[in-house]
Amino acid sequence: MTSAPTNPLVELTDVVARFSQRSLFSRGRSIDAVAGVSLHVDRGEMLALVGESGSGKTSTGHLALRLLDAAEGRVCFDGHDITTAGGRGVRALRRRMQLIYQDPYESLDPRCRVSTILEEPLRIHERRMSARARRERAREALTRVGLTPPDAFLKRFPHELSGGQRQRAAIAASLMVEPEFVVADEPVSMLDVSVRAEIMALLARLRDAGMGVLLITHDLPTAVKYADRIAVMYLGRIVEAGASRAVVDNPQHPYTRALLGVIPSLDPRKRTKLQVLRGEIPDPGAAPAGCRFHPRCPLGTPACSQQDPALRVVSGEPGHEAACILVGGGAGQRG
Repeated sequence: MTSAPTNPLVELTDVVARFSQRSLFSRGRSIDAVAGVSLHVDRGEMLALVGESGSGKTSTGHLALRLLDAAEGRVCFDGHDITTAGGRGVRALRRRMQLIYQDPYESLDPRCRVSTILEEPLRIHERRMSARARRERAREALTRVGLTPPDAFLKRFPHELSGGQRQRAAIAASLMVEPEFVVADEPVSMLDVSVRAEIMALLARLRDAGMGVLLITHDLPTAVKYADRIAVMYLGRIVEAGASRAVVDNPQHPYTRALLGVIPSLDPRKRTKLQVLRGEIPDPGAAPAGCRFHPRCPLGTPACSQQDPALRVVSGEPGHEAACILVGGGAGQRG
Protein backbone atom coordinates (compact mmCIF):
# COMPACT_ATOMS: atom_id res chain seq x y z
CA MET A 1 0.00 0.00 0.00
CA THR A 2 0.99 3.63 -0.19
CA SER A 3 3.60 4.98 2.17
CA ALA A 4 2.33 5.17 5.74
CA PRO A 5 2.16 8.33 7.85
CA THR A 6 5.30 9.26 9.80
CA ASN A 7 4.02 7.47 12.89
CA PRO A 8 1.03 5.23 12.12
CA LEU A 9 -0.67 3.55 15.03
CA VAL A 10 -0.43 0.08 13.45
CA GLU A 11 1.72 -0.92 10.48
CA LEU A 12 2.13 -4.30 8.81
CA THR A 13 4.99 -4.70 6.36
CA ASP A 14 5.10 -7.70 4.03
CA VAL A 15 3.56 -9.97 6.66
CA VAL A 16 2.93 -13.65 6.04
CA ALA A 17 0.61 -15.93 8.02
CA ARG A 18 1.68 -19.51 7.44
CA PHE A 19 -0.17 -22.62 8.54
CA SER A 20 0.70 -26.31 8.28
CA GLN A 21 -1.92 -28.67 6.92
CA ARG A 22 -1.56 -32.34 7.80
CA SER A 23 -3.72 -35.40 7.31
CA LEU A 24 -3.57 -39.15 7.83
CA PHE A 25 -2.60 -39.64 4.19
CA SER A 26 -0.17 -36.77 3.75
CA ARG A 27 2.95 -35.41 5.38
CA GLY A 28 1.38 -31.98 5.16
CA ARG A 29 2.06 -28.75 3.39
CA SER A 30 2.49 -25.09 4.25
CA ILE A 31 -0.29 -22.67 3.39
CA ASP A 32 0.20 -18.91 3.29
CA ALA A 33 -3.21 -17.55 4.30
CA VAL A 34 -1.69 -14.06 4.19
CA ALA A 35 1.01 -13.72 1.55
CA GLY A 36 3.01 -10.52 1.91
CA VAL A 37 0.45 -7.92 3.03
CA SER A 38 1.40 -4.34 3.90
CA LEU A 39 -1.09 -1.91 5.42
CA HIS A 40 -1.33 0.76 8.10
CA VAL A 41 -3.98 2.28 10.34
CA ASP A 42 -3.54 5.76 11.78
CA ARG A 43 -5.07 7.20 14.92
CA GLY A 44 -8.60 8.42 14.33
CA GLU A 45 -8.91 6.39 11.13
CA MET A 46 -11.04 3.47 9.99
CA LEU A 47 -9.55 1.15 7.39
CA ALA A 48 -11.95 -1.38 5.86
CA LEU A 49 -10.46 -4.68 4.74
CA VAL A 50 -12.92 -6.20 2.27
CA GLY A 51 -13.07 -9.38 0.23
CA GLU A 52 -14.69 -12.80 -0.06
CA SER A 53 -14.64 -15.37 2.70
CA GLY A 54 -11.31 -17.17 2.63
CA SER A 55 -9.33 -14.20 1.38
CA GLY A 56 -7.27 -13.88 4.58
CA LYS A 57 -8.97 -10.88 6.20
CA THR A 58 -9.36 -12.34 9.69
CA SER A 59 -5.83 -13.73 9.69
CA THR A 60 -4.54 -10.26 8.80
CA GLY A 61 -6.45 -8.78 11.74
CA HIS A 62 -5.02 -11.41 14.06
CA LEU A 63 -1.51 -10.60 12.82
CA ALA A 64 -2.08 -6.93 13.64
CA LEU A 65 -3.14 -7.89 17.18
CA ARG A 66 -0.29 -10.40 17.59
CA LEU A 67 -2.82 -13.18 18.09
CA LEU A 68 -0.91 -14.82 15.24
CA ASP A 69 2.86 -14.76 14.84
CA ALA A 70 4.06 -13.53 11.46
CA ALA A 71 6.16 -16.13 9.62
CA GLU A 72 7.71 -13.27 7.65
CA GLY A 73 7.49 -9.50 7.66
CA ARG A 74 7.13 -6.96 10.45
CA VAL A 75 4.36 -5.74 12.74
CA CYS A 76 4.71 -2.33 14.40
CA PHE A 77 2.48 -0.67 17.00
CA ASP A 78 2.88 3.01 17.87
CA GLY A 79 6.31 3.06 16.24
CA HIS A 80 7.65 -0.03 18.03
CA ASP A 81 8.43 -3.35 16.37
CA ILE A 82 6.29 -5.98 18.13
CA THR A 83 6.86 -8.80 15.63
CA THR A 84 8.72 -10.98 18.11
CA ALA A 85 7.47 -9.48 21.37
CA GLY A 86 6.45 -12.14 23.86
CA GLY A 87 5.42 -12.67 27.43
CA ARG A 88 5.20 -9.38 29.29
CA GLY A 89 5.64 -7.40 26.10
CA VAL A 90 2.52 -8.86 24.50
CA ARG A 91 0.55 -8.64 27.74
CA ALA A 92 1.30 -4.92 27.98
CA LEU A 93 -0.08 -4.50 24.45
CA ARG A 94 -3.36 -6.26 25.18
CA ARG A 95 -4.91 -3.31 26.94
CA ARG A 96 -4.00 -1.01 24.03
CA MET A 97 -5.51 -3.20 21.30
CA GLN A 98 -8.71 -5.20 21.33
CA LEU A 99 -10.80 -7.49 19.10
CA ILE A 100 -14.55 -7.32 18.48
CA TYR A 101 -15.62 -10.79 17.40
CA GLN A 102 -18.03 -11.54 14.58
CA ASP A 103 -20.46 -13.66 16.58
CA PRO A 104 -21.83 -12.03 19.77
CA TYR A 105 -23.61 -15.30 20.57
CA GLU A 106 -20.26 -17.09 20.91
CA SER A 107 -18.00 -14.33 22.25
CA LEU A 108 -19.93 -13.76 25.50
CA ASP A 109 -19.73 -16.45 28.20
CA PRO A 110 -23.33 -17.66 28.68
CA ARG A 111 -22.59 -18.60 32.32
CA CYS A 112 -21.62 -15.06 33.34
CA ARG A 113 -23.63 -11.91 33.89
CA VAL A 114 -22.82 -8.86 31.81
CA SER A 115 -21.16 -7.21 34.82
CA THR A 116 -18.73 -10.13 35.22
CA ILE A 117 -17.91 -10.19 31.51
CA LEU A 118 -17.20 -6.46 31.43
CA GLU A 119 -15.15 -6.36 34.61
CA GLU A 120 -12.94 -9.35 33.77
CA PRO A 121 -10.44 -7.35 31.60
CA LEU A 122 -9.95 -4.93 34.50
CA ARG A 123 -9.24 -7.79 36.90
CA ILE A 124 -6.43 -8.80 34.56
CA HIS A 125 -4.99 -5.44 33.55
CA GLU A 126 -6.00 -3.22 36.50
CA ARG A 127 -5.45 -5.47 39.50
CA ARG A 128 -5.33 -2.58 41.96
CA MET A 129 -8.66 -1.15 40.84
CA SER A 130 -11.38 -1.45 43.46
CA ALA A 131 -14.62 -3.36 42.84
CA ARG A 132 -16.53 -0.09 43.03
CA ALA A 133 -14.29 1.52 40.39
CA ARG A 134 -14.65 -1.53 38.12
CA ARG A 135 -18.43 -1.38 38.36
CA GLU A 136 -18.42 2.35 37.56
CA ARG A 137 -16.20 1.72 34.51
CA ALA A 138 -18.68 -0.96 33.37
CA ARG A 139 -21.55 1.50 33.70
CA GLU A 140 -19.63 4.05 31.64
CA ALA A 141 -18.88 1.48 28.93
CA LEU A 142 -22.51 0.41 28.65
CA THR A 143 -23.64 4.01 28.44
CA ARG A 144 -21.04 4.66 25.76
CA VAL A 145 -22.45 1.89 23.57
CA GLY A 146 -26.05 2.93 24.12
CA LEU A 147 -27.19 0.31 26.65
CA THR A 148 -29.02 2.57 29.07
CA PRO A 149 -29.80 2.68 31.87
CA PRO A 150 -26.67 0.56 32.47
CA ASP A 151 -27.87 -0.95 35.74
CA ALA A 152 -30.72 -2.60 33.82
CA PHE A 153 -28.18 -4.64 31.81
CA LEU A 154 -25.38 -5.36 34.30
CA LYS A 155 -27.25 -8.21 36.02
CA ARG A 156 -28.48 -9.85 32.84
CA PHE A 157 -27.07 -12.98 31.23
CA PRO A 158 -26.21 -12.94 27.49
CA HIS A 159 -29.28 -15.02 26.60
CA GLU A 160 -31.45 -12.25 28.04
CA LEU A 161 -30.15 -9.77 25.45
CA SER A 162 -31.22 -9.27 21.85
CA GLY A 163 -28.68 -9.67 19.04
CA GLY A 164 -27.99 -5.95 18.85
CA GLN A 165 -27.69 -5.68 22.62
CA ARG A 166 -25.26 -8.60 22.68
CA GLN A 167 -23.05 -6.95 20.10
CA ARG A 168 -23.12 -3.68 22.03
CA ALA A 169 -22.17 -5.58 25.18
CA ALA A 170 -19.28 -7.23 23.30
CA ILE A 171 -18.09 -3.82 22.14
CA ALA A 172 -18.42 -2.49 25.67
CA ALA A 173 -16.21 -5.34 26.91
CA SER A 174 -13.58 -4.34 24.34
CA LEU A 175 -13.72 -0.72 25.54
CA MET A 176 -13.24 -1.51 29.22
CA VAL A 177 -9.45 -1.13 29.06
CA GLU A 178 -9.74 1.99 26.86
CA PRO A 179 -7.82 0.61 23.85
CA GLU A 180 -6.22 2.75 21.17
CA PHE A 181 -6.74 0.22 18.36
CA VAL A 182 -9.65 -2.14 17.66
CA VAL A 183 -10.07 -4.87 15.06
CA ALA A 184 -13.79 -5.24 14.33
CA ASP A 185 -14.18 -8.61 12.61
CA GLU A 186 -17.51 -8.60 10.73
CA PRO A 187 -19.17 -6.82 13.67
CA VAL A 188 -22.59 -6.46 12.01
CA SER A 189 -22.89 -9.48 9.72
CA MET A 190 -25.32 -11.31 12.04
CA LEU A 191 -27.50 -8.30 12.86
CA ASP A 192 -30.65 -6.80 11.36
CA VAL A 193 -30.18 -3.90 8.97
CA SER A 194 -31.51 -1.28 11.40
CA VAL A 195 -29.20 -2.51 14.17
CA ARG A 196 -26.24 -2.62 11.75
CA ALA A 197 -26.47 1.12 11.19
CA GLU A 198 -26.46 1.78 14.94
CA ILE A 199 -23.40 -0.41 15.55
CA MET A 200 -21.48 1.12 12.64
CA ALA A 201 -22.37 4.63 13.83
CA LEU A 202 -20.93 3.64 17.22
CA LEU A 203 -17.65 2.48 15.64
CA ALA A 204 -17.53 5.73 13.65
CA ARG A 205 -17.86 7.72 16.88
CA LEU A 206 -14.99 5.75 18.42
CA ARG A 207 -12.92 6.53 15.33
CA ASP A 208 -13.80 10.22 15.58
CA ALA A 209 -12.70 10.16 19.22
CA GLY A 210 -9.19 9.13 18.11
CA MET A 211 -9.29 5.33 18.05
CA GLY A 212 -7.77 3.39 15.16
CA VAL A 213 -10.23 0.85 13.70
CA LEU A 214 -9.54 -2.02 11.31
CA LEU A 215 -12.96 -3.05 9.99
CA ILE A 216 -13.01 -6.54 8.48
CA THR A 217 -16.04 -7.03 6.27
CA HIS A 218 -17.37 -8.50 3.04
CA ASP A 219 -20.02 -5.76 2.94
CA LEU A 220 -18.60 -3.19 0.54
CA PRO A 221 -21.49 -0.68 0.88
CA THR A 222 -20.88 -0.53 4.64
CA ALA A 223 -17.17 0.01 4.05
CA VAL A 224 -17.86 2.81 1.58
CA LYS A 225 -20.18 4.63 3.97
CA TYR A 226 -18.10 4.49 7.13
CA ALA A 227 -14.42 3.82 6.33
CA ASP A 228 -11.82 6.44 5.50
CA ARG A 229 -9.84 4.01 3.35
CA ILE A 230 -10.55 0.64 1.76
CA ALA A 231 -8.16 -2.23 1.11
CA VAL A 232 -9.51 -5.00 -1.15
CA MET A 233 -8.07 -8.43 -0.39
CA TYR A 234 -8.04 -11.52 -2.55
CA LEU A 235 -6.39 -14.86 -1.76
CA GLY A 236 -3.98 -13.47 0.82
CA ARG A 237 -3.00 -10.32 -1.08
CA ILE A 238 -4.10 -6.68 -1.21
CA VAL A 239 -5.18 -6.08 -4.82
CA GLU A 240 -6.43 -2.49 -4.49
CA ALA A 241 -6.30 0.20 -1.81
CA GLY A 242 -7.02 3.86 -1.41
CA ALA A 243 -9.44 6.44 -0.09
CA SER A 244 -12.97 5.04 -0.01
CA ARG A 245 -14.39 7.40 -2.63
CA ALA A 246 -11.40 6.88 -4.94
CA VAL A 247 -11.77 3.09 -4.85
CA VAL A 248 -15.53 3.25 -5.42
CA ASP A 249 -15.63 6.02 -8.02
CA ASN A 250 -12.67 4.74 -10.02
CA PRO A 251 -12.07 1.04 -9.32
CA GLN A 252 -9.00 -0.24 -11.12
CA HIS A 253 -8.77 -3.94 -10.31
CA PRO A 254 -11.28 -6.29 -12.01
CA TYR A 255 -11.98 -7.93 -8.65
CA THR A 256 -12.95 -4.60 -7.10
CA ARG A 257 -15.22 -3.89 -10.07
CA ALA A 258 -16.90 -7.26 -9.64
CA LEU A 259 -17.55 -6.58 -5.95
CA LEU A 260 -18.98 -3.15 -6.74
CA GLY A 261 -21.03 -4.50 -9.63
CA VAL A 262 -23.37 -6.47 -7.36
CA ILE A 263 -24.33 -3.43 -5.26
CA PRO A 264 -27.85 -2.36 -6.29
CA SER A 265 -28.32 1.29 -7.26
CA LEU A 266 -31.08 3.42 -5.78
CA ASP A 267 -31.30 5.30 -9.08
CA PRO A 268 -33.52 3.31 -11.51
CA ARG A 269 -31.93 5.17 -14.43
CA LYS A 270 -28.49 3.97 -13.51
CA ARG A 271 -27.72 0.51 -14.81
CA THR A 272 -24.57 -1.31 -13.80
CA LYS A 273 -23.14 -4.08 -15.92
CA LEU A 274 -23.01 -7.16 -13.70
CA GLN A 275 -19.70 -9.04 -13.72
CA VAL A 276 -20.23 -12.59 -12.51
CA LEU A 277 -17.01 -14.20 -11.33
CA ARG A 278 -16.32 -17.72 -12.50
CA GLY A 279 -15.78 -20.45 -9.91
CA GLU A 280 -14.76 -20.13 -6.27
CA ILE A 281 -11.79 -18.55 -4.55
CA PRO A 282 -8.90 -21.07 -4.96
CA ASP A 283 -7.23 -23.06 -2.22
CA PRO A 284 -4.45 -20.81 -0.80
CA GLY A 285 -2.23 -23.88 -0.66
CA ALA A 286 -2.43 -24.14 -4.46
CA ALA A 287 -2.49 -20.48 -5.48
CA PRO A 288 -2.41 -19.94 -9.27
CA ALA A 289 0.83 -18.86 -10.89
CA GLY A 290 1.08 -15.24 -11.96
CA CYS A 291 -1.81 -13.03 -10.90
CA ARG A 292 -3.82 -14.95 -8.32
CA PHE A 293 -7.08 -13.60 -9.72
CA HIS A 294 -6.49 -14.44 -13.40
CA PRO A 295 -8.42 -17.79 -13.49
CA ARG A 296 -11.61 -15.89 -12.57
CA CYS A 297 -10.85 -12.55 -14.18
CA PRO A 298 -13.18 -11.44 -17.03
CA LEU A 299 -10.33 -9.32 -18.47
CA GLY A 300 -7.55 -11.89 -18.10
CA THR A 301 -4.87 -12.24 -20.78
CA PRO A 302 -2.13 -14.87 -21.29
CA ALA A 303 0.33 -12.47 -19.66
CA CYS A 304 -1.68 -12.58 -16.43
CA SER A 305 -0.68 -16.20 -15.85
CA GLN A 306 2.99 -15.22 -16.08
CA GLN A 307 3.20 -11.94 -14.14
CA ASP A 308 2.49 -11.51 -10.44
CA PRO A 309 1.81 -7.77 -10.28
CA ALA A 310 2.66 -5.63 -7.28
CA LEU A 311 0.60 -2.68 -6.14
CA ARG A 312 1.12 0.36 -8.35
CA VAL A 313 -0.10 3.93 -7.91
CA VAL A 314 -3.00 4.82 -10.19
CA SER A 315 -2.02 7.66 -12.52
CA GLY A 316 -3.21 11.01 -11.20
CA GLU A 317 -4.50 9.55 -7.92
CA PRO A 318 -1.87 9.61 -5.17
CA GLY A 319 -2.77 7.14 -2.45
CA HIS A 320 -4.79 4.93 -4.81
CA GLU A 321 -3.06 1.68 -5.78
CA ALA A 322 -3.97 -1.48 -7.66
CA ALA A 323 -2.16 -4.74 -8.44
CA CYS A 324 -3.06 -5.38 -12.08
CA ILE A 325 -0.96 -5.36 -15.23
CA LEU A 326 -3.69 -3.27 -16.89
CA VAL A 327 -3.17 -0.38 -14.46
CA GLY A 328 -1.08 2.37 -15.97
CA GLY A 329 0.13 0.19 -18.80
CA GLY A 330 1.63 -2.49 -16.57
CA ALA A 331 2.68 -2.98 -12.99
CA GLY A 332 5.95 -4.12 -11.54
CA GLN A 333 6.34 -7.78 -10.70
CA ARG A 334 6.84 -9.07 -7.18
CA GLY A 335 10.28 -10.19 -6.37
